[in-house]
Amino acid sequence: MKNLVFILLIWLALGCQQSRTSSNPEPELKEQETKSDSAQAKKDDFKDVEERFYENMIGKEFLAASFTTIEDEELSPSYLRGKVVFLNFWYKNCSPCIAEMEGLRELQMKYESDKTVFIMVTWENSEVIQEIQNENDLSYKMVSVDKDSITSWGIRGYPSSFVLEKTGKVVYARAGGQDVIQKATVEVLSHFGPEIEEQLELLN
Repeated sequence: MKNLVFILLIWLALGCQQSRTSSNPEPELKEQETKSDSAQAKKDDFKDVEERFYENMIGKEFLAASFTTIEDEELSPSYLRGKVVFLNFWYKNCSPCIAEMEGLRELQMKYESDKTVFIMVTWENSEVIQEIQNENDLSYKMVSVDKDSITSWGIRGYPSSFVLEKTGKVVYARAGGQDVIQKATVEVLSHFGPEIEEQLELLN
């Protein structure tokens, strides 16, 4: 009888231990969810800061007043003034940058004239630029500068694009994009097309 009672006590003790062990994952899951929520919150906060920074650029002259293309063409302030300028910042391993290039090509085809200038800026070398240019059938004026210079101009994300009015002031700024070509194309045309059209109308 004593042995039976002893066995029952051991069985009950083991059962309680298993019950406590099985209840442990819930706090762990909550901790993981908290970390995930915290990471998303930080990402959202960064995006908000980025958007506010770009909003603050509206109405101000873009910090780079001139550019030199990989073909040594000088895009001086006197050349750019009086025109609507579209600026795009990209790099090769940025998937949204590459995805939106079809849209960038269509944007240029639709609005290219003697009153517009389409420029793409990157820190990639000329070989990479020409590779991307050929693959995407782009005829933008291609500029390569060091990454520190790009950062000093206020670029906070990739891709980043700007529309400058005739005096060089920023009238529209946007960072980020889609990874899917079709979606990226729609976004490029819908965001930048109306802005370019509005500035062209003001030139007339």
